Amino acid sequence: MTGAGKEKLYGIKHARMERQYFYKHLGIFIFAQILFIFIVGLVPAQELPSGSYFLHMKEWLLNKQIGFYKNETINTITSVWTSVLIIHFIWAMSYILFPKKKRNSSKQETREEIKEEVKKKKEISINRA
Repeated sequence: MTGAGKEKLYGIKHARMERQYFYKHLGIFIFAQILFIFIVGLVPAQELPSGSYFLHMKEWLLNKQIGFYKNETINTITSVWTSVLIIHFIWAMSYILFPKKKRNSSKQETREEIKEEVKKKKEISINRA
């Protein structure tokens, strides 16, 4: 996820960068949910099966049948986005347990040697033809 001009990060620095991306994603998600509340409005708490928004959150995360918003399209968008956010959370936090490691330079040298051999073989086959 780094740009072309930036150096690649490894270990703790890479884990920190991934968490920062997740926090930005979470912030955008929360901002969008607040925007949806003002644009479409929430289903009244009395109409929710659990009777309150906090109890309904757990049920909604598990089965996603009854949404929070009065608009079904917004409920679908929120449902998909929540799934993506959960996956992003797992991805970002996985770098804490399994930090990204630098590639072994000997492996890179071996790959470069193999590439050189392939180039030489191609040149020989072209010269024979």
